Amino acid sequence: MRGRETAARTVLDCPWPEIDIDAAQAALDRLRAELAELTGADTEYAELEAALARAREIGRQADTARSAAEAALTTARRDRDDTAAQIKRLHAVVAAHPPVPDAVGARIDARFAAGTRRVTKDNLDEVFTAVVRAVDRDLRGAEQAITAAETVIVDALHRYLADWPERSADLRAEAAFVDDALAILTDLRTEGLPAYEAEFFEMLSTQAHRNFGDLARLIQNAPSEIRARIEPVNESLSRSAFDTDRTLRIDVKDRRSAVVTEFLGRLREIMAGTFAEQDRATAEARFTAMAEVFARLDSTEPADRRWQRQVLDTRLHVGFVGVELDPDGLQANFHDSSSGLSGGQAQKLVFFCLAAALRYQLADRGADLPRYATVVLDEAFDRADPAYTRRALGVFEQFGFHLVLATPLKLLQTLDDHIGGVVTVGIRDRQETELSYLAIGDEQAPQEPDPSLDPAPGTPAPTGRAPAADHADGAG
Repeated sequence: MRGRETAARTVLDCPWPEIDIDAAQAALDRLRAELAELTGADTEYAELEAALARAREIGRQADTARSAAEAALTTARRDRDDTAAQIKRLHAVVAAHPPVPDAVGARIDARFAAGTRRVTKDNLDEVFTAVVRAVDRDLRGAEQAITAAETVIVDALHRYLADWPERSADLRAEAAFVDDALAILTDLRTEGLPAYEAEFFEMLSTQAHRNFGDLARLIQNAPSEIRARIEPVNESLSRSAFDTDRTLRIDVKDRRSAVVTEFLGRLREIMAGTFAEQDRATAEARFTAMAEVFARLDSTEPADRRWQRQVLDTRLHVGFVGVELDPDGLQANFHDSSSGLSGGQAQKLVFFCLAAALRYQLADRGADLPRYATVVLDEAFDRADPAYTRRALGVFEQFGFHLVLATPLKLLQTLDDHIGGVVTVGIRDRQETELSYLAIGDEQAPQEPDPSLDPAPGTPAPTGRAPAADHADGAG
């Protein structure tokens, strides 16, 4: 309320001309008209007025340019300070890291150059981001390549150690052992192993064909060779009657087992082709098979020893059949084994074949009697019955042999019909040997011991074998 009163008093105190707007405007227009009349009439004044206006405009533009320059200078100084601070910070970051190798620095510079024509403060962040992304992308690619390479390396080491397990002491199938593996590879190449590989496989092929080929031929030809060797025995058998008017012939039959057949097949696989003509994997597989055969042939394990006897003892690859032939050469009977024969028949068959084999060895081809007829039998009939003993002696006599028998005195009665003399051996005082001679059918008394035949005192007694006459052991 008081403010309104103050305002009202101020209005009342003002003279009318001061608040008369229309009158003031009219006075202003009159003055302007007078001024225009004055200035229009004076050309120099007009020119000065125009020059003043231009000067004022130029001054205004200069003020504007100065303000802009001052603002730009302020901004430039601020940017300069910021840039200097950033450079200082980057220098500190660089100084905190190991120096970049020249080659790496050149590659980084090349990446920045590829991103823009000129690196400035304004585009530095953008170019830097692009370079970092490119490096990260290449780094992931390199890591993937490294992983793939490590997989290949581990696989190669697995295969190498599988082939050469003795290397496992110093090498493992891990990427960390790649340097050790490369060192081994370098050594192999330095020693020239690849250069000798072809020569090795060629030699291996030659040895495979030579050794395994000879072994296979020996096994395969064994039955034929046995037949060839049994023919002279059959010829010897044909010269003596086996049973009345019958003769005996031995036939050889193939009885090769499945184990032998499999072994021969394995040998043929090893000898197939040549190592030089095959790829290395096939050649190495053949070499492995060869090494397995060699290892089993050289093994002392009981199972392998039984296998060795099966495949290498060619006597087991054939069977023998005794065939009885009548005077016309026709088969009258045959004996595949002793089954079906009486004890006496089986014994006779055995001794008949043994005596024929001895005559083949000791007689000239086609001769009825051996050129060396003395055969020594040491206690051959100690546990045999009298009939067996007489039958065996009859067979040997039939084939023309002169027997020297070492046998106990108890068998003299059994041997009575087959012996012509006896030498008894005694031990005197358990230290000295005494020999006594007795000729069967001679009425002379036994001869006194011959001191010249006695061993020196203290000499251990011999076993009682006498090489020149039939004899029997006896107590002194």
